[in-house]
Amino acid sequence: MPVTRWFGVVGVGLSLLASATCSHDSTGPAPADVDVEVTVITVSAPTFVTVSAPDSATPDSEPAIRCGARLRATATGGTAKWLDASFLLYAGKDRSKPVDSVAFSAGQIQQSWGGGEISGGQAQNATWTVTVSVPWALTIAFQYQAAGGGKVQSATVSFTCGPIPPANSPPPTITSLVADTSATGLQPGDTLTVSYAATGPAGLWETVIQLSGPCAVRRVQAETLQVSVTHRTKIPLPIACQLGVPIGVTLQARDAALQRTTRQLATQFAITDRTPPFVYPLLGSWWHDTGGTPVFARDYFVGDTIYIELNASDNYALKTLYWEVLPAGFRDSLVTSGQQVATFLALPVPPAWLGSIQLRFYARDAAGLTSDTVVTAPDSLRVAATIQRPVAMTTLPAQLLDMQIDAKRGVLYVVPSWGNDLLTVSTTTMAIDSVLLPYRPWGIDLSPGGDSLILTLPGQRALGIIDLRQASHALSVLPLAGLDTTNGQRLVNVKVAANGRAYLPLEGNSVTAYTMLEVDLASGAQRIRTDAGTNGWVGGIALERSYDHSTLVTNGNGPYFQRYDVAPDAFGPLRSARTSWGPTVDGTGQHIVVGLDLYDANLQFVRQIRSPVPGGVPARAVSPDGVYLFEGLRGIVRARLSDGLLQDRSPAPFVPGLIRLSPDGLTLAMIDPVGGRVAVMDLR
Repeated sequence: MPVTRWFGVVGVGLSLLASATCSHDSTGPAPADVDVEVTVITVSAPTFVTVSAPDSATPDSEPAIRCGARLRATATGGTAKWLDASFLLYAGKDRSKPVDSVAFSAGQIQQSWGGGEISGGQAQNATWTVTVSVPWALTIAFQYQAAGGGKVQSATVSFTCGPIPPANSPPPTITSLVADTSATGLQPGDTLTVSYAATGPAGLWETVIQLSGPCAVRRVQAETLQVSVTHRTKIPLPIACQLGVPIGVTLQARDAALQRTTRQLATQFAITDRTPPFVYPLLGSWWHDTGGTPVFARDYFVGDTIYIELNASDNYALKTLYWEVLPAGFRDSLVTSGQQVATFLALPVPPAWLGSIQLRFYARDAAGLTSDTVVTAPDSLRVAATIQRPVAMTTLPAQLLDMQIDAKRGVLYVVPSWGNDLLTVSTTTMAIDSVLLPYRPWGIDLSPGGDSLILTLPGQRALGIIDLRQASHALSVLPLAGLDTTNGQRLVNVKVAANGRAYLPLEGNSVTAYTMLEVDLASGAQRIRTDAGTNGWVGGIALERSYDHSTLVTNGNGPYFQRYDVAPDAFGPLRSARTSWGPTVDGTGQHIVVGLDLYDANLQFVRQIRSPVPGGVPARAVSPDGVYLFEGLRGIVRARLSDGLLQDRSPAPFVPGLIRLSPDGLTLAMIDPVGGRVAVMDLR
């Protein structure tokens, strides 16, 4: 059974582990008198260990020495009952008197021998493992008594672990002690290197470095009875060490004879902090308040919140974090502590911050040192106005596919994602009406004069035409005989040019199906435009027109960025846009936006338009006058094409999937394709 006790007299420890076996040499009735003798069978060789981490000689552990003794008890005469026992520990040069003792109860001793009694002719074995923090000797006095009663007798046994120091052994000698500090001095968290040498004729047991003054640090080196040692010890200085307080360095050498020699370093030095703190801000994502990117480039609107994760660190201790908004003059701070901190800032955007702003961050530590200042780049952060514009909304009983504004009649024509209905919504009252068609429509566009509605009817391989001047909204069908059935050629969208011709980018089951079909709505004549795309092959393209129907623009993956002009009746040269997003065109085709990239009338890149969502492309539409780009996000955002800067944002009831402007630029309509919602915003 393991038992541990610390000997406070000399500061050493004793750990005991006992196990027992027993055997009978003879049988028969036991005499009344009994004698018990305990002898040492074997003592194991000493093993150097540590008390804090057994069997590991780490420098910061208390060294110890361990031996195991196998004992044998034999009895002659009658039967003896085991009683308690005293363990007497001897250490040092003078071993005439014990330095400490420990008592074990009768129950513990009986358990160690494997039984409560020992009879004449019987032998019992026990193994004791003893660990002490110096070389030692041990005397054990086992008490016993005849089973029938009588006087208490003692059986004594002794054994030694480690060398016995000579009585005339001199104490250890410290021959050198040097603290190696850097040329610039010690800072918080630095490592102090202490070099020393010591000798001990009796065998050095341990050397101990003690730092005092600004903090208490102790380093123990087990020496395992070496006569001479030299060490270079690196001691990390805890952050808790006070600044400016002289550090005392004391070295103690202790030998196997329990003799100590102490030496203190004459030169004193202190810890000074010369390293300023470090700040590292991150710009949070607009949809949540966690940190995101170290690149501060984003647009905000009055009423938004700028989210920032402000990280700071210091080699000693932080004191205060600061942040400012320039040129608004806003300034705030946070008192903190510790070596590292990551705090989340939420900065509500007031009207006073309109325009270009810069954020400024810095920190001070507990020593009064100031970090480098982090300032965001000029014009990388901008704040635009928030304008409340009149908005009306209704919800249609279907998911939505396409939409056109009929400004002449004040209605929206909305194509549902399924069914044969064509839905109409009043732009003033939001009243909903439905026109039941014989076939399911898909794409939709208005004629140049606005008196006819042109729809693609993919199931019938035809165009549908509704004369809006007739109250019945009757549908006439124009079959498209030129579609190739062998490659599954089909209709998708349609745009009508000022020459009265409809242009349809066809799709199908093979690359040969992707062509541009032209249909003369007056005569019904049809042809494939071989000047579109590459010899008539256009790939999967998006098609949009100008508000006056004079210009069409295509775009898709690859070199399919192309312009068609009604006046010369020709598709221009093929170009490649920077992205494959669908185009949006102004009133006369002078400004084209693909994604967020602005192109001129010759399809040459001009600039990129800013957006509140970095890397995203919202629903968008260029104004008829070519002055603004409207982006549908968490509201309708208006950007100026001349410089790409955002002007304002107007709250909207949903994030639109499609937005369209009326030809006069006064009405903006938007749809939520999945939710079936339709809204109209008055831009006046």
